[in-house]
Amino acid sequence: MAQTRPLTLRSEKYSARRKSAASTNPVASVWVDSSVYHLDQAFDYLIEESLDSVIQVGVRVIILLNAREVEGLVIERRDGEVTRNLKWIVKALSPVPVATSNSIDLIRKVAQHWAANPFDVLRAAIPPRVARIDKEQWGLSPITRGKERKSSTYLQLPPSANPARLIQEYCAKNRAFGTTLIVMPDYRSVRALQSLIPGSIILASELSKEDRYHNYLQSLYGAQQIVIGTRSAIFAPIRDLSEIIIYDEGSDNHYEMRTPGWNTRDVARLRASLEGTSLTYIGYCPSAEIAALIEKGEIRYRSGKSSVKVFAQQSEQGELIPSRIFALIRSTLKSGSVLCIAPRKGYAHAISCSKCRNVARCDCGGKLIQESAQSSLRCNICLKDYTDWNCSWCNAKTPYLLARGSDRFSYELGKALPGYRIIESHAESIKEEIDSHALVVATPGAIPQHSSGYQMIVLLNGDQFFSWADVRGIERAQAIAFSSAGYLAKNGTYALVLNPSSPVVGALASWRPSLLNKRELQEREAAGLPPYSRAISLEIPQGEGQQIVRGLERSISDGRLPSRTKIYGPLDAKGDLVRIILFAPFDDGDALVEILHEFQRKRSVSGKNLAQLRVDPYSI
Repeated sequence: MAQTRPLTLRSEKYSARRKSAASTNPVASVWVDSSVYHLDQAFDYLIEESLDSVIQVGVRVIILLNAREVEGLVIERRDGEVTRNLKWIVKALSPVPVATSNSIDLIRKVAQHWAANPFDVLRAAIPPRVARIDKEQWGLSPITRGKERKSSTYLQLPPSANPARLIQEYCAKNRAFGTTLIVMPDYRSVRALQSLIPGSIILASELSKEDRYHNYLQSLYGAQQIVIGTRSAIFAPIRDLSEIIIYDEGSDNHYEMRTPGWNTRDVARLRASLEGTSLTYIGYCPSAEIAALIEKGEIRYRSGKSSVKVFAQQSEQGELIPSRIFALIRSTLKSGSVLCIAPRKGYAHAISCSKCRNVARCDCGGKLIQESAQSSLRCNICLKDYTDWNCSWCNAKTPYLLARGSDRFSYELGKALPGYRIIESHAESIKEEIDSHALVVATPGAIPQHSSGYQMIVLLNGDQFFSWADVRGIERAQAIAFSSAGYLAKNGTYALVLNPSSPVVGALASWRPSLLNKRELQEREAAGLPPYSRAISLEIPQGEGQQIVRGLERSISDGRLPSRTKIYGPLDAKGDLVRIILFAPFDDGDALVEILHEFQRKRSVSGKNLAQLRVDPYSI
C-alpha cells in the first residue's frame, strides 16, 4: 500500500504592476480631509500616467493617509525633483474639477485670516458630490470680457423701497459682460430676488443635494450669468466674475456659525482684492466695519436724498402703546394697514410683582413666564405651573408682565381695536406677503411684504431694542429701525415707542445713518473695540482657564504676542467652559491670529481638545 504524502500548498508569487508617473508635472499637491486640525498643509502625491489627463487643479481624489483612504482636493500640479518616497494618488473621484486656482487662493486666504484648517473652509465652499450630476456633460462656456470696474461702493436704499426690486434694477442697469454674484442674508430674500430675475442660478443649503451641486457646477462652467445665493455662495468658483453684490452685510446671517466663523462681508473684500472685481454693498444702514471704511475713504458711499415722517413718544406708565401713538394707529387703520414690530416672539418672558416689583421666581431659581393670555405662570426651567401665584416678598397676588413679546402685543391690540384683522408673523410662522387691510404684528426678520406698503409702522418697546448689552446691540437696533422703513408706503408714518430725544429719531427722519455711525465709531475707537481692533474669543475647559491666561500674559511680556493685546477673562461660558477674549489693534491683528492658530495646532499635536476659537465674531 502506497504511503500517503502530507498535503502541501504551492506558494504563488505576486508581481505588482509597475506604475509609471505622468511625464509632465507628475506631482500633485493635495489638501487632505484628515479630520485632524494640525494636518492643514498640502501633501504631495504622485500621479500615475493613466490618470494624467484626469488629475487637474480642482479635482477630487482619493489618497492614502496613515494607511487609510481619504478624500482630497488637488490644488496644484508641478514637476518634482525628488519623487522616490511619494505615495500614489489612488484614484480620481470624478474627472469634473470643482474648484479653480482663484477659488483655491481664496480658501487659503480665508483659512489664514480665520485661523482654520483649509478643509474646514472647503466644506462650506464646495457642496457634497453627487455622482449622477458629475456624469452630465460639463463644458466650459466661452468668456466675453467687458469693461472692468474695480470699485468698492456702499449703496444705501431709500425708504419705502422693495430691496429685491432695486437690486434687480441695479443689475439690469450696471451689469457688465461677465457674471454678477449676489449674496443675500437668507433663503427668503434669495427667493424674492429670484422671482424678479428669471434664469438666475441659485446657490443655497435649502436646495436639495442634487440641485445644489448641479447649480454649483453650472456657476463654474457657465458664463455671463447672475448667481444668487446665501453666505456660502461667496466662494462660488465663477470664471468670469465681474461684480460681487452683498445685501444687508451687517446681518448675523452673513456669519458662519460653525468653525471657523468667517463672514460674507470680509470674504467678499478678500475675493474682490484677489480677483480685481467690483464690490458693492447694498442696504439701508451700514455695519460699523463698513462705516469705518467709508470714513477712511476706502468705500464710496452713495445715498439719495430722502426723508421719513417720524413720530416718537415714550411709554410713561408702563403702558403697551402711548396714547398719542395709539390714536395714530386707530386713525390710520381706517384707510390702510399698520405694521407693529415687536422685539421678540412670545407673550411674557419675565414676571414681576405689581406691588413691590421684585422678579417672580420658582423654588428652583428659574424665572416665571407666561406663554399666553389663558395660561398660568410657569417656571422656564422645571416647568412647574403656578395657577394661584403670590409674591414671595410681599404676598401680593397680582403679577406684572415684563419683556412682552409679539403674542402679548397681538392680544392687547386685539382687545383695544376690535373689528380689525390681526396677522402675526414670526420665525416659526412667517407670512411672506399680504395684500389685505390688516394690523400686522411681526418680529424683525419676519416682516411680510405689503402689496401697497404699510401706511404706518410702529416700533414697539423701543427701549428694549436699544438696550441689548452686547457690543453690536446699538448697531443691530438701528439696522432694524432703518430696514423696516423699507416697508412703508410713500408718505407713510414711522412711529417709535421711544424717547423723542433719542438720536435714532433724527437720523431716521433725515434718512442719515451716519448721524448714528459717527457717534458709535467714536465710542468704539476710544474703547479699542472692533472695527478698530481684531477680536478673538477662546472657549476652553474651566480647569485650564487661569493657566492659559497666565501663558498669554507671559507671551506678551516675552514679545511673542503683540504688546498692545488686551486679555479679558476667564469668564463663565456655557456648561463647564470659560471664555477668554482678546483684542489687538487692527495692525497687530494678523500676528495675533497666527499665534493663536499655532496654539491650536500644538493642542492638536499633543492630543488635547481644541479650544473653541472664534476670530472676529459677530458680537461679544
